[in-house]
Amino acid sequence: MTDLTPLTIARRWLDVLAAGDFDAWPQVASKALIMRFPFAPPPLGLALEGYDDCINGTRGFWAAIKTFVFRDVELHTTEDPELIVGSARSESETAAGTPYENRYCFFVRVRGGKVIEHSEYFNPLPAIRAFGFPAS
Repeated sequence: MTDLTPLTIARRWLDVLAAGDFDAWPQVASKALIMRFPFAPPPLGLALEGYDDCINGTRGFWAAIKTFVFRDVELHTTEDPELIVGSARSESETAAGTPYENRYCFFVRVRGGKVIEHSEYFNPLPAIRAFGFPAS
């Protein structure tokens, strides 16, 4: 995938995340991947570091949902050639059948044809309600 642009790779990355396509991770995710979720409610982690931690954390998310789709995805290049910024909204259903919708802002850094950093900002309140997390 090194011949693809950071914008194309970031788009593919979001598709892979939304589909729960773990077989595609080796093509898009760096072994040094860091994923950050600064507004994630407990018990979710605020950061995952390294490929294994990131893929396992994402698998944990997929264990809690039936469906997940990003809608209205907008991605933009920046003056930093590695950094892509964007936004989207989600439509999904939890494993318990509860609807879950949210809005997201993303910062995705691509280096050497793979995602090395994913920072995702979202409102924690819909997640708390849909997944039954305790409000802290």
